[in-house]
Amino acid sequence: MNTKVRKLMFRKVMLMAALLLSLIFTPASQAAPLAAFGPRDLPIPPGTGFPLWYQDSTGLSVGLCTDAASGFCIFLADEFFNPGLPVSFPSNFPAEHFYYLAETFAGPLFYRTGIEGGFGGIGNPADGQQAVFSRIRFRAVVPAVGTYTVTHPYGVETFVVAALTPGIPEINQTLDIFGLVPLSFNGPTDASSAVGPFLRAAATPGGAPLPFQTDAAGNTYLANPAASVPVTGSPLGTNFVEIRNQAGVVIGRSDTFNIAGKIVGLTASPAAVAFPAQKPAVVSAAQVVTITNPDTVAPATLGAVALTGANAADFTLGPDTCSGAPIPASGTCTVTVTFSEPAPGVNGAKTALLSFPVTAPVGRPPVIINLSGTIDTIRPTVTATNPANNGLNFPANNAITATFSEPVTGVTGTTFTLSTAGTPLVAGAVTFDAASKTATFRPAANLTPNATYTATITTGVADIAGNALAANSVFIFQTTNPDTTPPQVASSAPANNATHVKTADPLTVTFNAAVLPSSVNSTTFFLSEGVTGAVTYDPATRTMKFTPDKPLAFFHAYTMTVTTGVQSLGTVPMAANFTATFFTNGAPNIPALLSPADGATVAGTAVEVKWIKAKDADNDPVNYHVWVCTNPGMVGCSPVDTAGNPPAPVAAIGGYGAAMLLAGFVSLRRGRARRKMVLFLAMVAMTAVVTTSCGGGGGDAAGPAGPTALAAPDPATIAALNVPGLKTGTTYYWKVVADDGNGAQIESATRQFVTQ
Repeated sequence: MNTKVRKLMFRKVMLMAALLLSLIFTPASQAAPLAAFGPRDLPIPPGTGFPLWYQDSTGLSVGLCTDAASGFCIFLADEFFNPGLPVSFPSNFPAEHFYYLAETFAGPLFYRTGIEGGFGGIGNPADGQQAVFSRIRFRAVVPAVGTYTVTHPYGVETFVVAALTPGIPEINQTLDIFGLVPLSFNGPTDASSAVGPFLRAAATPGGAPLPFQTDAAGNTYLANPAASVPVTGSPLGTNFVEIRNQAGVVIGRSDTFNIAGKIVGLTASPAAVAFPAQKPAVVSAAQVVTITNPDTVAPATLGAVALTGANAADFTLGPDTCSGAPIPASGTCTVTVTFSEPAPGVNGAKTALLSFPVTAPVGRPPVIINLSGTIDTIRPTVTATNPANNGLNFPANNAITATFSEPVTGVTGTTFTLSTAGTPLVAGAVTFDAASKTATFRPAANLTPNATYTATITTGVADIAGNALAANSVFIFQTTNPDTTPPQVASSAPANNATHVKTADPLTVTFNAAVLPSSVNSTTFFLSEGVTGAVTYDPATRTMKFTPDKPLAFFHAYTMTVTTGVQSLGTVPMAANFTATFFTNGAPNIPALLSPADGATVAGTAVEVKWIKAKDADNDPVNYHVWVCTNPGMVGCSPVDTAGNPPAPVAAIGGYGAAMLLAGFVSLRRGRARRKMVLFLAMVAMTAVVTTSCGGGGGDAAGPAGPTALAAPDPATIAALNVPGLKTGTTYYWKVVADDGNGAQIESATRQFVTQ
């Protein structure tokens, strides 16, 4: 059988296997599907035959990212595409490419999600074979057998690992594959798709979105894929990836992603308008939506606005400068919306969709704005009080609290009062905590023991929509002597003298009884070495948590202190300070790279990389993540994991993105390119940025020019990995990350070599 026939058969087998797997694996996700995709880019040439764009449910649209010169698009290295030449179809066009890509590495877990374009099962770019599919991928080498739970932006997945296989990821699964059937484009918008809405860069994890990136030509992108950034956009609010073991312990988490995608069409701000809850027959304040034409050269024209959806009648359009209007390059227009439902109203959430078709230029996605509001006619209630109505033996020095069924307004010293027979109202301070929906009355002085008091909350308290309590809420109780028992720390995590404490884990202290929340703060809890962080308190569990602003130092002793400033609900302070000293996990030393030397030229399509094994400060076993990629930021690549010196080649370039994939669940990508998958960033005008932000961290004991300081290392200290599947005439970058499995990952410098 000749080589061509074997390759063809291999591709067909791979395609059939992938299609079968796409029927077997269904996601546990609850994500909203993408909204729509655009018309095909015709005629061919000059078009590509792929859909011009995909739009998510928030109205954000991304197009085929093939701007090699921009530095913001990700490509697959293959024999069909040279990023140094202009992109043209089909003579110089990537065999696989992205509309949208987001990936991260959370401890041992590699995670990728995206919308990708390809060519049926044939591999090479060819008209009539275009196809698009969505994907979520998980790859992890885990430390032990058991059940692992992964939480990610589009859902929660559970993996059962029954056995460990050296050099092979035990978690090795691809979800949401919608086939590489030629001219099949509706997979990513299928109702069962889990890839949507698109993630975009945020100021903080889950925070406000950041402005999009723009290249020199005026094109706009979701982000710079060379930078790992916090994101927003998860339909579940889980803008992170986290893996937990069977005991529920987090063994890996990432709140940042490398994301890529080219934005097309006009944008709306805000893209979603959420009106606050209100009663029927009340007209909300007007909300103004601004639509922007991001094109710096060409004008755009919008068609007439359409207001659709189950509750469209509850939303009213005001002044509209967008419908039928030409919007100049970089120009804007506005439309105004209000929300109101006639009496008597129907309780619940109301939604509608505001959309503008783009009539020019042709083929652009519509501008859509999601509208929502809530009608609320339900009055709030008092669900719990402390003390309870007719309660006895309430300490005379304790505060009185009342918890509501929902957040309320109007809690003041005139709407929450305390009295006793024959005396004026008791003086005190009233506060309200929206997070717990709890109002607190703190008497100015201790109450009288063995006396009866009446607490009253009036109808001056109302919910956010303005619905007042149906009637005054009154509860009566009897006091006893003040509580003079000081609170104590019941437990802490870590405990005193604990070792191997992960440097990124929060610290917690649990009290034996409820304490005054306002007394738990950064002045009553602190960590040695001047470490700063956020201090919070959960009354339900009586637990204080300290989250450091940045990870603690490795292999270091710290002491946490809880001071006598912490008080009981009766303002009784702790009798003495509590302290706990613990020791953080020790890290491996920086791996020293041996060969190939930096800037070396290697012959053939395989290379053996060597490094000096790292030693861990507290003798944890060290594994290695070996990265080999065609860009110094390792963007789009994933590592090969090894314990040091594997007996045989374990993978091609890209680690999980290569031969190791075939040991797990089969990918839909073509056989030839999959066997030597290497993602690379188009580096024109971006090399300095990538090198600065994502290059090798730490030093290299061997120095930049080679292992001159390690002229004759002990062979037993050398680790090696054979990397096949290289492409001749290509510059590769590599580094090694030493991982002690307990939260410490130390990376070498980044070197490069050229194949010939």
